[in-house]
Amino acid sequence: MTSGPAMDSFWNCLSKDVGRVPDTIRHVLEVTEYINAALAYIGNDEISAIEQDIRQLPEIMGKSARDSSMQKYFGRFVNAPERFRFMAGERAILKLIASCIQRKGINHYLRFAEKREKDWMTQGTHESNAQEVRRKIIDFYNERCDGSAEQIDFCNRVADIRVEILDADDGGLVARVRCVFCSGENDISCRPERVGGNWKVSNYLSHVRNVHKAINAPASIPRLSGNRNQSNTSPPIECTGEGSNLCNTNSFPCEPWTNSNDVSSSNHENMRKRSLNSFDDFEFVVKEEQFGGT
Repeated sequence: MTSGPAMDSFWNCLSKDVGRVPDTIRHVLEVTEYINAALAYIGNDEISAIEQDIRQLPEIMGKSARDSSMQKYFGRFVNAPERFRFMAGERAILKLIASCIQRKGINHYLRFAEKREKDWMTQGTHESNAQEVRRKIIDFYNERCDGSAEQIDFCNRVADIRVEILDADDGGLVARVRCVFCSGENDISCRPERVGGNWKVSNYLSHVRNVHKAINAPASIPRLSGNRNQSNTSPPIECTGEGSNLCNTNSFPCEPWTNSNDVSSSNHENMRKRSLNSFDDFEFVVKEEQFGGT
């Protein structure tokens, strides 16, 4: 079992039955690998064997007994580690721990540590997923910004977007994206794809497009930076939000229309049609879900 908060949960649960467990006992049982079912069968002989292990611990670990990392195992014998032994009260606590584990089973106490460890992993996963959703939304707009003052302001506001990842009822995950343009608190839900797990943020993009029509949001066609024929007429974008990949871009040339599935290189009159179909290009299925508000 890993140390840290997960192990703390194990000891906190055990302490509810036996009272406070001294730190020396905790450290000694952990380093001697006694956090298992054998803990239920500790008696005088086992206690003596543990004491012998601790006296030999500096040699086993290849460290001096004076090393700061070793001192937590010796308690009041820190100045004479070769004489280490449990005091009478500590021996009584060890036997009480064994009695409780015999009665309830080691799994009764371990499950709290396992749950704590799982919560850590879940928290880390939620945070990374929230960052992924934020980056995807921010990049979508930054890559389409035309450099105008209105669109720069739009992108800078989107950079402050808040995302929370929750466990869904179906066992999956759902992202609650707080709309930065709604007057009140309005959360739009986004979910990952069933296959591949990539997050779909089309619900939020659709919400902005349909509800906030008066805002000059960036166009739906991404701009490519490799067109040398485009004159440098756009001011540099000032977006500094996380996920932005245009922070240092000085121009925003238009996307070439060659090799397009929707528009031929000679039929530019269908440009509006391409713009309206852009959510499909971004691999989205638009179906807005909301958590309260309108």
